[in-house]
Amino acid sequence: MKRLVALLGAVLIAGAVLAGCGSSKSSSGTTAAAPAGSSGATTSTLTVWNVGLADVGYYSVKVTAVDGQSVESRAASLEIGPVNGAHSYDKLDDLLAAAFGVPQVVGPLDLSAFPSVSVGSLGSQLINNFNSTTDKGEPTHAKTIGGSSRWYLLRVLSQGTLIIDTMGSGVATLLSVYTGSDIFSLELVAADRNSAADGIHSQVRFQAVAGTSYLIAVDGVNGVQGDININWRLGIAPAPAVVGLNEVITQGASLLLTAGLSDANPAPSYQWLLDGRKIAGATNATYTLVNVQLGQQGRYSVVVSNFAGVVTELVATVSVQVPSVGSLMKWTSELSAPGGAYSSVPAKPTPPR
Repeated sequence: MKRLVALLGAVLIAGAVLAGCGSSKSSSGTTAAAPAGSSGATTSTLTVWNVGLADVGYYSVKVTAVDGQSVESRAASLEIGPVNGAHSYDKLDDLLAAAFGVPQVVGPLDLSAFPSVSVGSLGSQLINNFNSTTDKGEPTHAKTIGGSSRWYLLRVLSQGTLIIDTMGSGVATLLSVYTGSDIFSLELVAADRNSAADGIHSQVRFQAVAGTSYLIAVDGVNGVQGDININWRLGIAPAPAVVGLNEVITQGASLLLTAGLSDANPAPSYQWLLDGRKIAGATNATYTLVNVQLGQQGRYSVVVSNFAGVVTELVATVSVQVPSVGSLMKWTSELSAPGGAYSSVPAKPTPPR
């Protein structure tokens, strides 16, 4: 079975091979196939314009000669993905042979034919598991009965948190990730049935090792068949980078609070909290308190997050000190007469710094 991979929005042209049907030159004598149920696809080529999700599936062509004899091709599967030629496989052995070759038989293909994943990147492969089967010796994915599995490969270039899910799939899914060189040496990395945000689809999260090729198995629950999305993203989660300080400031003063530097990738978002409550509009890496009043004292923390993870940092515990009367008065003494008489002159309060 031939598998075609197109980029989303691309144009795909498929042609029928008319060998042995010399009298089928006229369009009236040739029927070119399209997806099941498609109409109007009756020429020797089929053009799929602006390839989209609805075009994923299996294509075949039925060629009919003028004398009524006909032959139907084997089905070709169309997938949508980030790399032309990188597609899923029904059999793990076929995927491994394509990626690494068969020892003493055929050398490996260029691994660049499979998607590579670096920190901050994301991607998706849209496939269909129609007519797929479970291989002999294949493990039970996510401890749930399947029966129509497909295999895919991702090459991880850098260390980070790798998240893979099947959100957007048309069927309930199973998802497992392995390393290994054949079906009998598979090492399970992560597996899931329905932990995605919608409670139906699958999601796994694990610390990926740079330079590793991960084998991804997807299946339908109880072998159900349909469109399946394989989505992935690799990132570095934020890490705590500050130690909470005790800050005592004078009422009316100002204070700049700063979240700790982090190697998070992609760049994180921020949300500042006062005693655990969100501060409206405080969504930057810094937060400035201006003209501080008693109601603003408390524990200031910041939630730092990206898709790879989230961390809450306690930045400062702020106490507000009310200026005393004595601090607002400047006593000056002046000897006004023999005998030591003094006069006191109140001074203007010193503006807060």
